[in-house]
Amino acid sequence: MRNCLLENFQSSGIRPDKGELWENIVFRQLIEKHPADSIHFWRTTSGQEVDFVLPGITHPKAIEAKFDKVLIKKSKYRKFEETYPEIPLEFVWMAPFDEDFFRLEING
Repeated sequence: MRNCLLENFQSSGIRPDKGELWENIVFRQLIEKHPADSIHFWRTTSGQEVDFVLPGITHPKAIEAKFDKVLIKKSKYRKFEETYPEIPLEFVWMAPFDEDFFRLEING
């Protein structure tokens, strides 16, 4: 639907909004297993963020979605990890293709 409204049917690898598209895929995977109001995000006033935080599930977790694995800079998330040491942070990416993403344990 989004592609139709934007009139953009380019391959995901060359789209300027590929990160947003990937985040939406991850969100759709999460919402199949968890109520929408249990899926949060974390953002500081300085702009640091984590895409998805699930603090209320049996095994809390945080998930950062990056389209390309090379964009993951773990040091950027130090503040989150220091503030919430009880919530492990996981990274998911599309490129290079990570078939383990579809096996990701996102259940509580």
